[in-house]
Amino acid sequence: MEKVAGPLTDAGIGVFPARGNHEIVNGRNWPAWFTNEQEWERQSVNNVFNDINPYEGYEQVDFDQGYKLYQAYTGALVREHLDNGKAIGFPGAEDLVYYFIEDKTMFIALDFYFAELYSSAYRGTWTILRDWLKEIIIANAEDVDHVVAFGHEPLSTKKRPQTYQVEIYDAYVAERIALQEAKDAAQATLDDAIENNASAEEIAFYSNALETATSAYEELEEPSLNGYDIGQLGYLQLQDEAEPGLAADILNLFNSYQVTYIAGHDHQYSRSLIHPTSDDKDTANGFTQIIGGNASWKAYEDLYGMHDEHETGLFINNFYDSITGGDLTNSEGTKYASITSDLGNGISFVVVEVNGRQITSKAYYADHTLTEVDMNLGAHYDYDTNAWCTYSGDYMVEGAVTTQACNEVEWQVLDENTRTTDATIRVVAPDQNYYAHSETPTDEGYIGSQATIIDGYNLTYNSSYAATVGEVERLRELFSISWFVDNNATTLSDVLYLSGNQTQEGSHFNQYGDLIAPIIDVDTGVLAEGESASLTYVNQNGEEVNNPTHTTRDGKFVKGTDIEASLNPDLANGNPSGNDANWNGRYLADSLDFADAMTLVMTAPEGYVLTDLTVGRYDEATQSWVPAFADECYVESGYSDHYSTYYRLTDQHPEGGYQVANCQQRYWGYVKDSNTIWGFVHTDGKFAVIEK
Repeated sequence: MEKVAGPLTDAGIGVFPARGNHEIVNGRNWPAWFTNEQEWERQSVNNVFNDINPYEGYEQVDFDQGYKLYQAYTGALVREHLDNGKAIGFPGAEDLVYYFIEDKTMFIALDFYFAELYSSAYRGTWTILRDWLKEIIIANAEDVDHVVAFGHEPLSTKKRPQTYQVEIYDAYVAERIALQEAKDAAQATLDDAIENNASAEEIAFYSNALETATSAYEELEEPSLNGYDIGQLGYLQLQDEAEPGLAADILNLFNSYQVTYIAGHDHQYSRSLIHPTSDDKDTANGFTQIIGGNASWKAYEDLYGMHDEHETGLFINNFYDSITGGDLTNSEGTKYASITSDLGNGISFVVVEVNGRQITSKAYYADHTLTEVDMNLGAHYDYDTNAWCTYSGDYMVEGAVTTQACNEVEWQVLDENTRTTDATIRVVAPDQNYYAHSETPTDEGYIGSQATIIDGYNLTYNSSYAATVGEVERLRELFSISWFVDNNATTLSDVLYLSGNQTQEGSHFNQYGDLIAPIIDVDTGVLAEGESASLTYVNQNGEEVNNPTHTTRDGKFVKGTDIEASLNPDLANGNPSGNDANWNGRYLADSLDFADAMTLVMTAPEGYVLTDLTVGRYDEATQSWVPAFADECYVESGYSDHYSTYYRLTDQHPEGGYQVANCQQRYWGYVKDSNTIWGFVHTDGKFAVIEK
């Protein structure tokens, strides 16, 4: 705990933990976690030696879930928050389930394992918490801008989604009973034959029948724990059978108050929407689920897949690194270690930033190549130098020297989503139009600006093969339009914030999480092999054309900064359409990762000459407003489908005399009758009307 919590508490950051399944010690169900199944040692569920015996004073079959261990370590942090009044606990399980409010944000810690500690009449966690959750959320809703709930297990699990079904386990039980009865009957028949002095041939026949029945019984395999993980949605639905209406109550409560639910458990990163009913799937009527923590063991299958009734997938990456395993030997041929587990090739964490009515989630990641052997030999993260440190040497050879090597860690943003509580939100499916209209709130300080996305299609989306459903799943985008008041003298309108388009870059993953990189024929510059459906699309004429969006498809969206270099074919790596040899170079340049082209229309303020204005984009690098459109790509025309990527007939569009050299996907202009400015945008971020 000191290694994890220490740097945070030393920096003045509060730590509010929630238990996970590996902190739960169950003497009846989890003996395999202990080094000795008969003599319970003073060890935690992960075999870390300590001086606390969770079974002291208990019979072996009794257990306290390792509650004493929790209270001595992470639970002590919660107790401190409870004692100083920062946190308020659920009565009877105060240090396991609790909430606190910070900066007008309500945080709720959930424990999914406390039910048996709380009451001997086991009813399930959600049945116990339903009324309490309703009470605290409704009571505090008017005083907070956001509600964040966090617990170890996801509502919809990613690593084994929907592999468990009650019917499967019931069928197993029924078959086991039938095979037991057949074995018992075969035994009884043989016993009768022996008792009645049957012939040797008859006894041999009945003996073979018993052997066959016994083998069938012994060979029947129980559904493994790996197939029994149904996520908290599954447990919620099972408890709903005992208390009808429970699942609807919880899901509608979380949806009504737009709870952001954060979990771990799956050893990978994922962001999705959870919906209260199956009718809401693929719509914006849902609340956000974020799964973080992926630097661990990958020895499970079926890593992908979304709940087919209650979930819409928005982003997923498990940083899978397939390790074939094997023994490691020193110069004397002596084995000193073995690689056995598939691990992550990256580590990530999630930060949720709250700024008034705006809430932003960012998943940060850093590459690494550490294996279990490296960890066992002392590999670690050095806080002072921000580096991975590993050791090498001729292990187990007398006199050999061990050398430490440290490499600086480069943290990058893997996935980002931001929105306000009053944002205009859409779920955009692959090949679907981004159309959305939004107006500023009526609150004091706003000018009353309006904006519309009138064109642009979701052509660049991630996909993966989900073995659980036996098909390729294409992720959606959660596109949002938010507004802010800005007193900056440069901006002449309210500030528009676009989010959700610049997140996916067209990567495809197999069922284990391996990135399937497209293979390009360098000689011709065309796709020779690849699985990503987003590499091409079918235009209005039914013709398959290459996706013009510039991304590297390497599994990580590195937001581009130089739009001109990306879209101008005269510049190095530039490529307007993806139909020429430069396409190969485009895959190698992370600086050219951009979103699908969208046509943005913004209203201009009254009292200005329209042609003196343009749309500005806030440049985070220079912390200043810059023109979003290039002067040379201005056209004396309102927007029409001739400029649309989706409707283009050739690499250069629009057709004929409307072309402006090297301005594909960069056109812009005015509509004087409506006092508006239109133009293509290719990034998320802030936009506003500014003077030229």
